[in-house]
Amino acid sequence: MKHLSNLIILGSMAFLVLILIYLGLVAGLPFAPGRNLIIYSTIVVLFILLALSFRLGAGSRANLALTIASIGMTLYAIELVATLIYRSVEEKAHLARVEKANQAGQTFDERQPLAVIQQMERQGIQVYPYIHGEARASDGFRFEAGGRQVLALAGISGSQTVVCNETGEYMIFKSDRHGFNNPRDYYEEADVQIVVVGDSFAQGLCMGPGDDAVTALRETFPKTLNLGYAGNNSLLNLATLKEYVPILPTPPTRILWLFYEDNDLVRIDNQILSRYLEREFRQDLAPLQAEIDAALARRVAATRASLEQAGPLEAVIAFALFRNTRDWLGLNAILHDFKADESKVTFDEGLAEFEIVMAETAALSDAWGSDLYFVYLPGFRSVSRQSPYEHRQQVLEIVAELEIPIVDLYETFIEHPDPESLFPFRMLNHYNREGYRLVAATVLKALN
Repeated sequence: MKHLSNLIILGSMAFLVLILIYLGLVAGLPFAPGRNLIIYSTIVVLFILLALSFRLGAGSRANLALTIASIGMTLYAIELVATLIYRSVEEKAHLARVEKANQAGQTFDERQPLAVIQQMERQGIQVYPYIHGEARASDGFRFEAGGRQVLALAGISGSQTVVCNETGEYMIFKSDRHGFNNPRDYYEEADVQIVVVGDSFAQGLCMGPGDDAVTALRETFPKTLNLGYAGNNSLLNLATLKEYVPILPTPPTRILWLFYEDNDLVRIDNQILSRYLEREFRQDLAPLQAEIDAALARRVAATRASLEQAGPLEAVIAFALFRNTRDWLGLNAILHDFKADESKVTFDEGLAEFEIVMAETAALSDAWGSDLYFVYLPGFRSVSRQSPYEHRQQVLEIVAELEIPIVDLYETFIEHPDPESLFPFRMLNHYNREGYRLVAATVLKALN
C-alpha cells in the first residue's frame, strides 16, 4: 500500500507538470501578473505540497493517495461521458446544417476542409486552405521576405483556395496574383471603378462562384477589385488599401469599406500591423509575392502535417487533460478570456483605434480622389432579435463625424419581410445568395 500511495502522489505531481506545460506551450497562457499568475502559482503550490507529503506518515499518505485517486476516477468518469455525448458549438452547427439540408431534400458535403484538399490533390490540383487574418498576424506565420520581417495581407496567389461550407457546397476559388478573390487580373487595368475592402463578408464567404455581393456589383461596375479577406479587422483593411491601391495604374473612383458588426472591432496585436497607422508606412508587398507565397506555403504545410499526424496519441493527451469536460463546462472559454486579458486591449481602446483608422482612410481616399463609402453589415444575432448591435451607434457616429457616406444594411435587413431567410438554413452564418444580392442592390442604390 505504501508503494502504491507513493506512486499515486508521484503521478499527481507529474500531472501538474503536464498542466503547466499545456498552459504555457499549448494554450499559450501568458505568465503575467494578475489572474494568470494566480493560476500558475496555485499549480506550483500544489506541486510543492504534494512533494512535502512524503514527509507524512504512511497512514496519512495512504489517505491522501486515496483522496486523489477518488477525485481522479470521478473526473475521468465525467470526461468519458463528455467524450461520448458532448458536441462543440462548431460540431452542433455543422450537424444542424446537415439536418436542415436533409429536411429540405438538399445534399450537403459533410467532409472536413482537409479531406476536400486531399481529394483535389489526388486529382493533380494544387490547392491550399484560406488563411484567416488573425492567423496571418500571429507568431506562427511570422517570416522574412525581401530580407526583412513582413506581414502577409492575403493568401497564396494563383492557387485554388478551399474556404468553407455553410450552404452544402464548399466555397473554392482561384486566387488572383496577390491572393485575393478576383476572377481576373485588375491590377494593370486603368480606371478601376470600385475597390472593396473588408473581412469574410467582402471576400464572399461561404458562397459558390458568382453568389457573393462583389460579383453582383460587377454587373453594374465590371471593374470592381475585391481586396476583402476573411479575418480582417479595420487596421488590416487600412493596411490592404495602403499596399494595393498604389499599385493600380490610377486610383479607383470609389472605395467601399464593408464593416461587419460582430468582429471588425477586434484588435490584433502585431508590431508590423500597428505601423500602418503611420501615414507613410508601407511594406511594399507586391514585388515580394513569390517569396510570400513560398513562406505561406511552408507555414500551411507545417500546420497540415501536424493535423495529418495527429492520431491516437493526441486523443489520449486530450482525454488526459479533460478537453471535452472543459469544453462542456465552458472552461476553455474562460481560459481564452484569461489570455485575452493579457493580449487584447479593452473595447474602448479598440474603438479608439477604429476611429483613427477611419480618419486615416478618409484622408487617403481624399488624396487619391476616391469617394469612400462605409457599408454597415449586420449579423444574424441582431437581425433575428431585431435589436441593434450594442455598439452600432458609436460606430456610426464615428463614421458620420468624418462625413463618410453610410450605407446601413441593418435597416435594410430589418425591413425585409423575412430577414432570417437571408442566411443559409436560417442560422448564424454568412449571408446566402439572396442576402449578398440585397447588400449589392442597396449599395448600388446609394452609389447611383
